[in-house]
Amino acid sequence: MSRTRGPTPVDPKSALRAQIRASLGRLSPADRAARSTRICEHLGRRLLEPGTAAVMAYGPMSDEPDVLTLIALLMSRGVVVAMPKVDWDRSTMRPAAISSLLIDLVRGRHGVAVPAEHCAEVSIESLAAVIVPGVAFDHRGHRLGRGGGFYDRFLSELAIANPKALTIGVGFEVQRVPSVPIGPHDRRVAMLCTESGLSRCLP
Repeated sequence: MSRTRGPTPVDPKSALRAQIRASLGRLSPADRAARSTRICEHLGRRLLEPGTAAVMAYGPMSDEPDVLTLIALLMSRGVVVAMPKVDWDRSTMRPAAISSLLIDLVRGRHGVAVPAEHCAEVSIESLAAVIVPGVAFDHRGHRLGRGGGFYDRFLSELAIANPKALTIGVGFEVQRVPSVPIGPHDRRVAMLCTESGLSRCLP
């Protein structure tokens, strides 16, 4: 006797990624650039406050907010800027300092700008803030990544080694959702920045 199989359950994280990908696809390059500029302005006002000695940023993918303008601004004001140096075999990443967007960045996997081999690692303990990209965020700081778990592992380590570091999720307003499906290893961010502004996430 044959059994009729029901529909395959849809993974909520995969469904949300597809939803956000469609929303991002409706943004024109010019619109994405304008929104990125506003995001950089909001972040700049927060991160240039006294006491911000070192910040970890990221090399943007094509559908992520472009924070390279912010990175250049921070470096021009004497802030140490680190970016993730990824170990793909171990699925981990470490912050490595850059001092020039032209000299210290190379193209890594997926065309993402990453620190060159000569860039020295900086200690997690030295970071005042970490700018965290993501696919989606909610008002409690829950974050949906791309599925590799790199940032969740890094944020877990950060919470132990440097709990005072400020974590800021960065995305476009279309990436803000009412609720992000979470698992036991997912880590929250303390603040969220979109083109609409910078806000602290609810506990």
